[in-house]
Amino acid sequence: MPSLLDLAWLIPALPLLGASLLGVLLLSFSRTMNRLTKPSSVLLLTTVLLSAILSLFEYINHVSGVPFLSDFLLNKLNFSIYVDEASFLVSTIISSIFLLFLLTSFASLKRREGYLRYIISIGFLCSFMLIFVFSGESFHNVYNAISLKVNHVAIL
Repeated sequence: MPSLLDLAWLIPALPLLGASLLGVLLLSFSRTMNRLTKPSSVLLLTTVLLSAILSLFEYINHVSGVPFLSDFLLNKLNFSIYVDEASFLVSTIISSIFLLFLLTSFASLKRREGYLRYIISIGFLCSFMLIFVFSGESFHNVYNAISLKVNHVAIL
């Protein structure tokens, strides 16, 4: 059984895979997919929900490090996934916000022609934000700058 650290790459990958699958199906079977908006929305909601649950579970268990699988798969691209408590906390927040956004869209929007493209775009945006959170140094530069400003304001 893989460790929790080795499952960390699934957090940004699940919404990306769900949105990519729906995008390919939309391009291939446009008319049919525009009729199947509810199952498509539920699929993307499920992937974002699984991502949020996994990131919350890893945050609670205080997992940190570099997953072996991500180093092995992404070594040729010179990209690695760095995980720590701050990245899991922010990824839980981002996944929860996108989950609420998708639920609100699912409940209130009419399912017309552009609805599926809209849902797929939200899935890609969620995935790219999660990839940024796990990117390592670039995320921590932004995170540390924000935390310094918040601490400075709290002192004043």
